[in-house]
Amino acid sequence: MINAFRKILVIAIALGLMMVGSAYGADEERLSSVTPDNPLYVDKVISEAIDAALATDPEEKAFIFLKMADERINELETMVALGKTKYVEGLIRSYIRIRERAMEAILKRIREMGGDESKILERLRKATEKHIRVLKRVLSRVPEPAKSTIRRVIRECTEQRRRIMSRLEKLKGTVKEKDSQRGRRGGDGKGKVEGPIRKERQRT
Repeated sequence: MINAFRKILVIAIALGLMMVGSAYGADEERLSSVTPDNPLYVDKVISEAIDAALATDPEEKAFIFLKMADERINELETMVALGKTKYVEGLIRSYIRIRERAMEAILKRIREMGGDESKILERLRKATEKHIRVLKRVLSRVPEPAKSTIRRVIRECTEQRRRIMSRLEKLKGTVKEKDSQRGRRGGDGKGKVEGPIRKERQRT
C-alpha cells in the first residue's frame, strides 16, 4: 500500500513539473520582451531559472546562460534608451554573474567531459563582441556612478574575448595536428594500406 502511494506521489510530482515547464515554455515568447520596469519581469527571471535548472547537458545549459546574458544586455540598452537608468546597476550586476560564474563553470565542465567546446566558444565570442558594442554605446548616457562599472565590464569583456580567441586558436591547432598525423599514416588514419593495394592494381 505504501509503495503504491509512493508511486502515485512520484507520478503526480513528475506531471506537475512537466505542466510547470510547459506553461513557462508557452510564456517564453511573451516574456522575452518584458523589461525590468514591468511587473511580469519576476516571471521572466523565474522562467529563465527553471530552464537553466532543467537543462542537464552542459552545452545546453551554456547556451541558456548565454541567452540570459544577451537578455540582460538588451534590457540594459532598452532601459537607457527610455531614460530609466536606475535599472542600470542591477542589470550590470546580473550580467556579470551570468557571464563570469555560470559560463566559466560550464565551459570547465564541457572540457572535463571531453566535449566539443569550440561551438559554444564561437557563440560566446560573437556575443561578447556584441556586448562590448552595446556597453560602449550606452556608456555616455548612464549616470556617472555607473560609468566606472561599465568601463570595468568593457575591459573584462575585452580580456575575455582575447582568452576566447586564444583558446579557439589552440583548438584549431590541435585539429590541424591530428589531421597532419592522419596524413602521415596514409591519409585515412588506417596505416599503410593504400600503397600495397595500388601496387597490386598496377600488376593486374
